[in-house]
Amino acid sequence: MAQTTSLAQWFDTDDGPTQLEEIEAPVVLATPASVVAHGLNQVVMVLNMAEGFLAFAGTDDELITQDRFSLDCLTCLVWQLPRLVMACSGSDEPEEVLAFQTEEGIAVERIAPGVVALGFANDASVRVHLPPAIAWQLVAEITAVMVRQIVATAGMIDQLEAALEQSN
Repeated sequence: MAQTTSLAQWFDTDDGPTQLEEIEAPVVLATPASVVAHGLNQVVMVLNMAEGFLAFAGTDDELITQDRFSLDCLTCLVWQLPRLVMACSGSDEPEEVLAFQTEEGIAVERIAPGVVALGFANDASVRVHLPPAIAWQLVAEITAVMVRQIVATAGMIDQLEAALEQSN
């Protein structure tokens, strides 16, 4: 199986893996336009920039939280997420609970030694629980999706400019 530089599992198409039962959590899966994180708990985080959404889903069909997600939101998240994951990854004091929130309403918490939780701040029932190393993989892959989205946008702009020049 192919891997990214962060050691997340890589899939060349946005269809991702076909055999989900073969995936051993916790794990980060990446495609050209999406990132999926399967947590220690039964929650999955899905960032899909092709469809423009961020979702957290549990095993119960009723436990789904989803929000529209644009490139602007993604760039703001990439700017904030590393320092919040760093803050939540550093302490092993059992009684210390650390909780932060991004401007986009994403909660990042240290809920136990060696466990970082991410989810929407307005819905504490659906949070993906990740070991710090996997949380860092997630940060790396979210950043990579942002870069790929910016490159694709720049490519579209170049094509539009070339078409405009040809039409003149």
